[in-house]
Amino acid sequence: MELYQLDSFLAVAHSGSLSKAAVIRNISLPGISKHIKMLEEHFGQALFTRTPKGMILTEKGEQVRKYAERIQKDIDSLNGLARQKPPLRLGLNIAPDFLQLFQLKNMLEQYHPNREIVLINHNSGHLLDLLYKKELDLCLAFGSIPEHLQKILIRKVQLPLMLPQNLPDDLPDLNELCWIINTQGCPFADPLKAFWRAHTIRPQSTILAQDLSRKELVAQGLGIGFLEPQDALALSRNSQGKRYGEYCLTIPLWVVFQDEIFRDVAEHLQHHVQARYDTLPPCPNGYPQMDMVARRKTPAHLL
Repeated sequence: MELYQLDSFLAVAHSGSLSKAAVIRNISLPGISKHIKMLEEHFGQALFTRTPKGMILTEKGEQVRKYAERIQKDIDSLNGLARQKPPLRLGLNIAPDFLQLFQLKNMLEQYHPNREIVLINHNSGHLLDLLYKKELDLCLAFGSIPEHLQKILIRKVQLPLMLPQNLPDDLPDLNELCWIINTQGCPFADPLKAFWRAHTIRPQSTILAQDLSRKELVAQGLGIGFLEPQDALALSRNSQGKRYGEYCLTIPLWVVFQDEIFRDVAEHLQHHVQARYDTLPPCPNGYPQMDMVARRKTPAHLL
């Protein structure tokens, strides 16, 4: 007994006609008749009674029909399982509103149908750790990327140095200001230290960006720091922050993945994120800045 014989049997049982079953199965009438004959030989008795009104199932035929329909349903379920693809797990390290997640998800679903899209938002270090543990398929990440991972460069992002809006235009030395720092392992931590060394800056006080983001700390007047361009622009437009001179950190932003099968997804993600950054003005000229001239007392909470 073969599955194709059961398919022909069910086609006859449901249509009540050998000729109709032949059309349904897209095979010849003799072929359908042969399949039914082979099944009847297998079970040792007739499965249909041939009448002027069509093919009527015998008692044995009714029993076979119930099992055949159950088998066909299970086969359909197995085929559906074969077509079903595992979820696409994507890690994002950039604010969802800037990335326009609705458009991003629609784009991924268009290029990769029949796949659930799972989005996880966290910092670069945590996302790379999840990728290493194979709990993510690909992610966005700033900074240096381990050699065993595959990556596609999106762009080198310039982060302007931003100060709270309430600071006076004539500032004390940068050493006297409260600097916003990140936890160890953050891709911005080492470039910030390199900037301090290059400009002989030894901050007298720092504040850790942990419970609040760097953007929120600047907006609340608690410190100064390098911000991602979309955050810096938002502060400038809302009169919550201003750029300090021409200072910028330049950090590479990557799409990172482990397996080559995700390269097409990575390229689609690269194009989407690149297009979002292209909407921003260039770092040196797009944000209000303040003169770096005189030295005067700074508000106490920043010292």
